Amino acid sequence: QKTFSYGPYDEITQLGSGRSDNLILFDDIETLAFKKLYPHTKVITAQYPSTGSCTCNRHNLNNNRILSPLSFFSNSDNISNEIIELHYREYSAALKESGADGLDLRTHPAEEGNWIYQLDDYLNDHGIHSRIVSPIYPVTQIACDYLGVASSLSCALRDCRFSCDNIFVVCFISISKFVKQGEDPKFTLGNCEGIGFIEEDGNYDPKIFERKKFVPPKRKSVPEILNELVEKKDAISVN
Repeated sequence: QKTFSYGPYDEITQLGSGRSDNLILFDDIETLAFKKLYPHTKVITAQYPSTGSCTCNRHNLNNNRILSPLSFFSNSDNISNEIIELHYREYSAALKESGADGLDLRTHPAEEGNWIYQLDDYLNDHGIHSRIVSPIYPVTQIACDYLGVASSLSCALRDCRFSCDNIFVVCFISISKFVKQGEDPKFTLGNCEGIGFIEEDGNYDPKIFERKKFVPPKRKSVPEILNELVEKKDAISVN
């Protein structure tokens, strides 16, 4: 029967202002940042929720395409030529280095604009075989169906990274900054575990497009952490 007014960090973090006893995050850099913000809260790094869901060993890879989750310009019908040309530059690099046959542009579940058709038309007119796909299934379920994932800054990049042990995952710095998804996209992605980058000027290390085994850091899962907290509380109550 209580309500709580916003504290100093609620609106910034969307996680609260340190009034909870424990905070569970999924990245070491984020954990360090929140420890600075909340010195009296126990901040714990857990295993990413989609870790261990890779299905590559249970079905044959028959899709030689790249998935690109799109998560900006929500509800807009048009985007600038500069943004379109940046997409073309980054997608061209991804296709060239990975050897992929084409590109799947995945709309955001909340998207109501038509700008994605403008982008798709441009790409196809300039030699990139792209198509628009609906977000029917979570990216965590379809990551293994692709050679790799490449897009501007998006939570889907981390979801895909930890859902599949073999895909490459690449973030576009130029587009992320241009559409103001983050002043520092690398920092926004925390420790960037298993994620490569095409830099703002278009430079990149070709190795970021290689399919290789990704082994995430070993951490406790959220249920394991919660069970330990409950057991600790019960033990204190008994004592």
